[in-house]
Amino acid sequence: ERQYEPPPAVARRLDDLGRPPAILDLGANVGYFTVFAAARFPDSRIFAFEPDPANAELMRRTLHANG
Repeated sequence: ERQYEPPPAVARRLDDLGRPPAILDLGANVGYFTVFAAARFPDSRIFAFEPDPANAELMRRTLHANG
């Protein structure tokens, strides 16, 4: 459904940075955005934080399952 894809103007700005963006995912929940961001910006450094231990465990599983 491309829910996380930025609007075209924002996507162009990100693509024109000349470097991978740094990504901060606060409240990462189960990791869906983190997986999207890693696929969209493969050379980016991503920091994901999920304070709920149960969600954090699901996030680890999501990240592992998606490489």
